[in-house]
Amino acid sequence: MPYPSLEQYNQAFSAHATVLSDSELRTGVLATSGLGLPLAISGGFALTYTISTSKGKYAVRCFHREAKGLERRYAAISRKLSNLRSPYFLDFQFQSKGIHVDGAGYPVVKMAWARGATLGEFLEDNRGNAAALGRLADALVALAASLQKDGIAHGDLQSGNLMVSSDGSSVQLIDYDGMFVDEIKDLGSAELGHVNFQHPQRKALNPFNASLDRFSLIALSVSIRALQADASLWTKTNSEADAVVFRANDFLDPASSDAFSLIARHPGFGQHAKNFAAVCKSPLSQTPDLGDFLAGRNI
Repeated sequence: MPYPSLEQYNQAFSAHATVLSDSELRTGVLATSGLGLPLAISGGFALTYTISTSKGKYAVRCFHREAKGLERRYAAISRKLSNLRSPYFLDFQFQSKGIHVDGAGYPVVKMAWARGATLGEFLEDNRGNAAALGRLADALVALAASLQKDGIAHGDLQSGNLMVSSDGSSVQLIDYDGMFVDEIKDLGSAELGHVNFQHPQRKALNPFNASLDRFSLIALSVSIRALQADASLWTKTNSEADAVVFRANDFLDPASSDAFSLIARHPGFGQHAKNFAAVCKSPLSQTPDLGDFLAGRNI
């Protein structure tokens, strides 16, 4: 079915207390622009509005563009996360008739607002804090084990979709558009992930399964542990929030990569660099989980 336009949503949110089905959202305060208009952030096939309530702050996503199985996809993700009650995911509710526009009901996603800094922001501020980076590296190992146990994948695990606590000891995932849960495996992938954190074959093969995050987790783990050992690698590799030590070109040809060369020469990291290069050159389907990679298994 066709969804409302940006203009229609903005007009509806001008009186959000009368058009939203969720009682908590109806009583909340909508974020507005300097002109007093509803503030909407557009991305992909959705618009995101922000509402603050007495219980917390929420992102409210409204769909303006059709996509294959969109409502089924979000409903399945919502059910799975609700059943898991995992600390790695925010409160995420799919509401099939969450908003009424011009007399018709349309779906919305209600998602708790994440706290902390993104991984990219955290690394920019803490790249010289070895203790914090060590805690963060351990937190990624725990996250990887949890995803593996639950048989799910985020699908776009990267520096902008991981929120990190102030001391680096805990992480949470945001943006669940590309998530894999078994119930929707027939729908296929909804996105390809950020290229600076994906295996070179991800775009061509576009798989959709529970192992989607393995390469991203390895890339982040190697990067963070390398920075923990040598903070100067951040500058030497021209790192930034969206490119932590490595970039897509490094994965395509590790043999000619300055980043791989720098890490390989660092005491104690030669084998990790060699193993990660092997993962980059091997088929995507053979990527080991993070636990096996760190233990030197299944490379």
